[in-house]
Amino acid sequence: MARVLPLAFLIGCQEAGPQEAAPDIAMTTPFVSSADIASINEAFSSTTSAPWGFVHHGVDFFPSGNLRRFLSVAPGTVEEIRLWQNDLTANWQVNVTIRFSSQYSVEYIFEPFATSQTDGQDQLSSIAVSRGQVLSQGQPIGALHTAGAGAHLHFGLRRRGAAVCPEPYFVPAARDSILALIHKDHPDWSMCY
Repeated sequence: MARVLPLAFLIGCQEAGPQEAAPDIAMTTPFVSSADIASINEAFSSTTSAPWGFVHHGVDFFPSGNLRRFLSVAPGTVEEIRLWQNDLTANWQVNVTIRFSSQYSVEYIFEPFATSQTDGQDQLSSIAVSRGQVLSQGQPIGALHTAGAGAHLHFGLRRRGAAVCPEPYFVPAARDSILALIHKDHPDWSMCY
C-alpha cells in the first residue's frame, strides 16, 4: 500500500540538500479561533510586488478584540522573550522565539502599537511562557494587548535563520483557516509572494 506523506514533508524534501533530513513540521494555527482574528492585512513576501507593496517576512494577525490568546503552532522550546522599542515605529513590542528543531524556529512578535513603555510592560506581563520552557503544540504563548490602532501579532517562520513562507508547513485545516481569513477582505491574495 502506498504511503501518503503530508505536503509539508514533501516540500521539505524538495528543499533539503542531499545530506539533510527532511523537516517534520506540521503547524496548527497560532490563534485559538478564527473569530479571534479580525483580518490579515499583510502576509509573507520576499518581494515588493506583493499586494501590500513591501517585503514582509511573516503573517500579521489583527485581533478582533483585546487580549486574544495565541498558541504554539508546534512543539518546541522557548528560546527568547524580549521587550524592546522598535527604532522605525517607536512602538514597544515583545518578541517570543520558539525553536522547533536545529533548522526551524518561529517568531511571535506581539505588537500592541503603543509608544508607552508601560504598554510594553503590560504586553510583556501577558506572555504566558518563560525562556527555556518546553511547549506542546497548542499551548498558550500569550495574549495581545491592543493598546493602539494597528495592534497585531506578527508570525514568522525561519529555516536556518532565514525567513521562509510558512504556508507549506501548516496542516491543511490551519492553512485553509488562514487563507479564509485573508480572503475575507482580499479574495485574490495568496499567503506568500
